[in-house]
Amino acid sequence: AKKVTPPIKKKWGGSKKEKYTPKDMKNAIDAIRELKRKKEKVKISIRKIASENNIPTQTLRDTLGRPNGPDGYPSFGRFNKDKKLLTLSEEEMIVNWVIDCQSRAHPVTPRMIKKALKFLMDKEKDCRDNHTINSKHRAWLNGFLLRYRHRIRIRAVGDVTVSRLNVSKQEISQWFEDVRGTLNDKKVFEVLKDPRRVFNIGETNFQMGDKTNKVLAAKGTKHVYEELPADYKVSMTVCAMLSPAGLMPPPLLIYPRETVPKSIRNGIRMDEFFYILGHSVSGYITFEILYEYIMNHFVKFLQDNEIELPVIVFSDWHETQCNYYLAAEMNKIGIHLIGLPPDATHIMQPLDVSCFKPLKVKYKEEADDFRHDNGLKSITLVNFSRVLMPAFNTAMTEENMKSGFRKSGIYPWNADAVDYSRCRAAVKQSEIPE
Repeated sequence: AKKVTPPIKKKWGGSKKEKYTPKDMKNAIDAIRELKRKKEKVKISIRKIASENNIPTQTLRDTLGRPNGPDGYPSFGRFNKDKKLLTLSEEEMIVNWVIDCQSRAHPVTPRMIKKALKFLMDKEKDCRDNHTINSKHRAWLNGFLLRYRHRIRIRAVGDVTVSRLNVSKQEISQWFEDVRGTLNDKKVFEVLKDPRRVFNIGETNFQMGDKTNKVLAAKGTKHVYEELPADYKVSMTVCAMLSPAGLMPPPLLIYPRETVPKSIRNGIRMDEFFYILGHSVSGYITFEILYEYIMNHFVKFLQDNEIELPVIVFSDWHETQCNYYLAAEMNKIGIHLIGLPPDATHIMQPLDVSCFKPLKVKYKEEADDFRHDNGLKSITLVNFSRVLMPAFNTAMTEENMKSGFRKSGIYPWNADAVDYSRCRAAVKQSEIPE
């Protein structure tokens, strides 16, 4: 006879695992206690009350079997070995404190929450010094984050300066109006409707010796070292231009030398990867370098691609870009330079919004592969371009270019497309979702 495999029964309540909140559990316990207090005989159905509050039945039974804590309710949750170090009201106070600190751009770390726990536990003893956090407090923190996962999360933090925090939506909206008026006065506003004639220029920095974060090592090793060259802090500046049509002139690589030595020139493969070579004593972009790049190489790029003049170039307010002589010379040949709002490039510059970050990530991967494949300790000025350009060509995709211009509101021209939630960290408490 053919053997029939019995169907696997799904455990009741498995789909409701970890979906209930402390409030749900409190409501369920209150409902059971209310039924017990009634004089008439009423059959108490724990299964029904658990289902109404989205709690697994066995979890509710286990919770009812525990002793009550300081707040009059038994401990519950995956991490209940801490026996409810704080009451629900005290935990709510910590949650509100976390959200308030976030609204003032001073986010709370897990270690700060542990210190708050110690303070609340020892406030009667007035012991407010920094106590050692033991395993019991770590278990409480895990349970705390689980209980209030519907309100707070551990997130990566982004660094931002005070000046960028103070940029407001009104200032950015006013910039859109001012630029519209300026371009209408010059009778070139219609240029913004052609993606081939709109560009963004910006620069970023790369260090030769990028420190590795985490590696594999033998178990029990106390210290793991990575050898770095003496000049690992030497940096290179890369200037890039792009358009929402996916067009991209060759990037400008600026070497930190007064003159580029023959040893570096001989190691550069410009026939394999097309880019422009520049140099300055500091390694940063200067007016002279930018002038040569725009007037010679960018103009030639426009001619080779049969791009009609005038064109519009958006840039930040770096001293090299806002040079009067450079702007005047560019206007003469039909290149109009428009400065982005000060301290707002993190949300208004297409290169910063969607291109430079994936470029840095890809460069790190290419650098690691290049060092291991060639047995090198670090990237040098000689082989920097051989590492950068493959990463550059991979990261600077047409999709990333279009996304950067769209999120910046430059193309299509739309002030409402800007992500104003990143504009100011000092938002009102009421604007933070519960």
